[in-house]
Amino acid sequence: MHDLLSAHPYLSEDGCNILLPKGKLAAAYRTVLRGYAMTIRAYLDGSGKQEDPNSNLLTLAGIAAQLPSWERLESEWARICWKHHVCGSHLKDAMHYHGDFEGWDLARRESFFSDLEGVLIEFGNLPETYFSVVSIDLQAYRHVAEKKTTVLIAGLSQPYPDPATLCAFECLNFLCWRKDAGSFELFFDRGEPFYNEIYQIWNNPKKARLDERMKRVLRMSIGTQDFDLPLQATDYFAWHINRFWTKGDNAPYGRLSQLMGGASHAWNIDNLVDDRKIELALTGTYAV
Repeated sequence: MHDLLSAHPYLSEDGCNILLPKGKLAAAYRTVLRGYAMTIRAYLDGSGKQEDPNSNLLTLAGIAAQLPSWERLESEWARICWKHHVCGSHLKDAMHYHGDFEGWDLARRESFFSDLEGVLIEFGNLPETYFSVVSIDLQAYRHVAEKKTTVLIAGLSQPYPDPATLCAFECLNFLCWRKDAGSFELFFDRGEPFYNEIYQIWNNPKKARLDERMKRVLRMSIGTQDFDLPLQATDYFAWHINRFWTKGDNAPYGRLSQLMGGASHAWNIDNLVDDRKIELALTGTYAV
């Protein structure tokens, strides 16, 4: 095998490094590698259900980073899961001690969570890593939506937006504000309503041309937590932010809140009745 590898024209003698040739081919390789290293990918995941009358808060969290940074997070996240003998950080199972977490106790679960938080905090402190969190008080939203059926956007009356719409576009605003140039790839967890809110405009060339944010989105995809470890990390982040505001669970929030760097917004009743703030969220400005 070593002889086969070392015989390859672009591999070093030990087979561990790539030796690019000179000329146009090398330039093409470098362009691809540079583009790969600079691509900003954002994973977004929600916590709470807008259609559930028992859900008091809807949260959408987004994390954006360059692809090499995501590879580093995936490696560390997988290492922690392997260390604790689980396939992934599925929070519903962990909180109810189902699936891989059957037979666990509180101390073992907290040890697992602490290790995950360490990975997430280390990842969040890497250069070019950005967090975005938007939450909506669903009780306030339901109260306002009963009486306010329309909102003025650019002087035109439009249907009052649903919570997922406000979360999705405000979260995208924050990502564009934190990273004010370059393109994004957006990955959403399967079944999240936030994806459709952005996709409907992004996939409409006429509407997309009028929205500066959409011009920066090169790709939109749906993933799953079973196979996309970054979505597990984003879910962990969103879930604990939501839990802090609904359950007063302060310990993990205190450790994770430092990552937001001001890119956080809560839609309370004062914001929900303000047409101007809703317009700023929906029309593509970065006035966050």
